[in-house]
Amino acid sequence: GSADPNELARRLLILRGDLLVHTPRAQAADSSYREALALSHTTDDRAWIVFRLALSLTQRGQAGEAVQLCRQMAAELLPGEVMALARLGAAESQAHLLLTDYAAASATALQALDLADRIDAAHTRAANEVRARAHRVLSVIAHYRQDLDAALAQLRSAIRSARLADVPELLWRYELDEARALYARGELTALLARCDELLPRLQATGDNYAVAQLYGLIALAKIVRGELLDGLAAAEQAYATREEMGDAHGLMTASNHRTLALIYLGRIGEAHALIDHALLSHEATGDMHDLAYTLDKLAMVQMLEGDGLAAQATLRDALEMPATASDAKLRADLRLDLAIALIMEGAVEQARQLLAEQPFQDDWQIDLDRRLVAGLIALASGDQALAQAEAAEVADRARQSGYLLHALKAAQLAAAAVSPPPLARFPRLLWVVEPR
Repeated sequence: GSADPNELARRLLILRGDLLVHTPRAQAADSSYREALALSHTTDDRAWIVFRLALSLTQRGQAGEAVQLCRQMAAELLPGEVMALARLGAAESQAHLLLTDYAAASATALQALDLADRIDAAHTRAANEVRARAHRVLSVIAHYRQDLDAALAQLRSAIRSARLADVPELLWRYELDEARALYARGELTALLARCDELLPRLQATGDNYAVAQLYGLIALAKIVRGELLDGLAAAEQAYATREEMGDAHGLMTASNHRTLALIYLGRIGEAHALIDHALLSHEATGDMHDLAYTLDKLAMVQMLEGDGLAAQATLRDALEMPATASDAKLRADLRLDLAIALIMEGAVEQARQLLAEQPFQDDWQIDLDRRLVAGLIALASGDQALAQAEAAEVADRARQSGYLLHALKAAQLAAAAVSPPPLARFPRLLWVVEPR
């Protein structure tokens, strides 16, 4: 007999959603999934569509709705519907991650892994897809906590599971995460080589979301190598791609990258306008993690505009945010910038104490930043020789590691040690540099 028209329409709508979900028409994918959901009458079918819809919503920055949908759907399922529950758990954990609720993200990811182990042998691909997504969430959380070994181990488990699941979109993205791990380890040359290899592959797949992420990673690598104009160009490409997709969360990330490049290029007015726009739009995502990074950029701009007291208030607000407590790199950046804000307002001893209380982190970039701030404190205290020594150490280590932006900063600090500027000008020594 002829197929049920509603069933045929449902399948076509799901197919349409799957084809559009990673393209600039991702919002249309959501609409297709919602229409398919309205035509579904079994809990198994509904759970499958909610899983796809939740992933799409999270990708576009609407993680709060994704969590709500997953929980509502899970409440309709029976305890024995393990595969559906596992999928929903994996999708919910990704949404919690975007909302910077790391405790909930970790808990739901671990639950999803437990459920995946109980999926029957006839559905091993589905079980491995759940494992891939859950391990990736746990990897990101470990990365934020600066446990890079654990992050890499979880990521490798995610890549292995993605291969077994035969889900190319996950494999490509997790390879992108692996490239991000190279950035965290300071392996910039290897990172850019990996990006050169990945970019044409991702462009060929039409996965604009992953392409935008890759451009963001390229932007960061170029910036820390001192190639500021190239870094800005990559950040603008990432921003344009995310804007075309309607990716509100990704826009804030890309905006932060653009802002950073503009600050280093001395284009402070443009940077401030971009920050203001980001702050007006952040409520669309609820992402407090990117908000904290945006506040850090705002404080940098406030200092460069001469308002150290406003910068201190901004940085203290960011340090009080729950998202900051879970990201060691972010917390270190905020504390070091607060020390700079204290210096420019003459509170040099407070800055020295803050630096002394900064816990050690095995991170090249944080260590170089810490030494530069120590050099500023020495210069503000009248110890020009120590300031020059710190600058020389930073320059040497920066050239060894490829963090050439820090070599440029060190050169400016060394030059300032010969004829120190007023304290209010100190932030410019580190944040407005001549591009290569």
